[in-house]
Amino acid sequence: MKTKEFKGNKGVTLLALAITIIILLILAGITINAITGDNGLIKNAGNAKEQTEIDNEKEIVDTCTVQAMGENKYGNISKEDLQNELDDYTGDGKTEVLHDGEDILYVYFTETKRYYTVDIEGIVNGPVTADRAEDDYPGDITKDENGNELSGDTEDDAYQINCIEDMCALSNSCNKGTTYQNKYIVLTKNLDFKSDLSYINGQIITEGNIPSCNSIEELREILTTGEGFCPIGTNTNGRDDTFRGNFDGKYYTISNLYENQENKAGLFGSTWVATIKNLTVKGEISVKNDLSSQIVSSGGITANSRGVTFINCVSHVNIKGVASARMGGISGVEYNDGSQFINCINYGKITGGNNAVGILGWDWSMHSKIYNCLNAGKVNVGIVTDDYSNNNTELTNVVNYGESNTMVSKAISKIKNCFHLLQETSSSANEYITIYDETKMKSKEFVDELNTFIETEGNGNNIDTTGWAKWIYHENDFPTLDTKTTWDGTEWKTVE
Repeated sequence: MKTKEFKGNKGVTLLALAITIIILLILAGITINAITGDNGLIKNAGNAKEQTEIDNEKEIVDTCTVQAMGENKYGNISKEDLQNELDDYTGDGKTEVLHDGEDILYVYFTETKRYYTVDIEGIVNGPVTADRAEDDYPGDITKDENGNELSGDTEDDAYQINCIEDMCALSNSCNKGTTYQNKYIVLTKNLDFKSDLSYINGQIITEGNIPSCNSIEELREILTTGEGFCPIGTNTNGRDDTFRGNFDGKYYTISNLYENQENKAGLFGSTWVATIKNLTVKGEISVKNDLSSQIVSSGGITANSRGVTFINCVSHVNIKGVASARMGGISGVEYNDGSQFINCINYGKITGGNNAVGILGWDWSMHSKIYNCLNAGKVNVGIVTDDYSNNNTELTNVVNYGESNTMVSKAISKIKNCFHLLQETSSSANEYITIYDETKMKSKEFVDELNTFIETEGNGNNIDTTGWAKWIYHENDFPTLDTKTTWDGTEWKTVE
């Protein structure tokens, strides 16, 4: 009996031990999770520490902002005043104040790498994400932001535009004779000529039409006053200084472009057998030379083009010119070889010249191709003009609802599925253009008509519509083009 009792107790003991171990493991797991889990003690302690740092930084910015505004007799806040107050409060080099080009100041804490914003009324927000340029070699587009060498021979190894200093280097080198023929160049971020966030140090390495300087303030002053930014490829002084490369904006935007040039203005000046794509440009440019002996031209993307392909180019550039100027939202003048414009849009206001045109100011070549494009800006002529008869310029699936006198010149005849908004000044200059009123152009049926044309290869006319962008319906408003969503021949594909 004792033996049986002993064996029975042993069994109970082993079971109890197993249960105890399991309970201990469960408790250990709970304890570990309570300490290290997403809501654990360690994480909460870290979060508490971080929040304390953030609260302290915001208090510093708020205090210094109040002091800076209090010492200004108008109660305004300036970059310099705020930086001085922060330096007095935290010590030199602990913070950096940056101006975004509009009415926002960014305060950067160098140790924690956090940004806070201060608006014109002195209201502090943050921490926030800042779209700031990064480049260890500003002004050298043959190196990436970390200094690695780039060949520029392929899209995967393209030269990089990482900051405004890189834009200046591209301009100066091209205008000294480097055409970048067969080279690839990419824009890696949004850039703003007025914003400190788009500059690195303001130093010019490659000297040229944009002079050398030593600070962000000095370079920004050069680029936003006087003649402003010098176009990439001026084609002057008998040199072959046109841009002949492949520029991919990667759907980024260049903002606050400013130019006040004699006879050629645009982000690019002269372009030849080049490709410019996936780029949006915003700004103000003008040309002022009214000599009849020179062709004065300007464009939101380029002043002159020759055999250039423009894809997904969008201009919000307001352009002013003299009476003789040839001005276009995308290109001012096309010479000889005929350019292609695919999914291009103009939103800019173009005034002052006899040829103020939404897409192409003057097609000297008489055989450019304008496919799936839109003008929504105020212009004289909606899409394209010329001075010749028997023009072979092609327009297909093109819309003009911007304020304008007409859509094209009378000479153009190769037109398919093109639409012009009925306006008080509308001209029936071309029998192949369909004129719709505002109600029709704002309808879903109209958008479907444009997209169906793309999906059916031009309503069965075997037109290659691969890569054409999708038209987007907006209730009670005009349609827009989504340049990131294109037709691949079978379905619509969107770039992430």
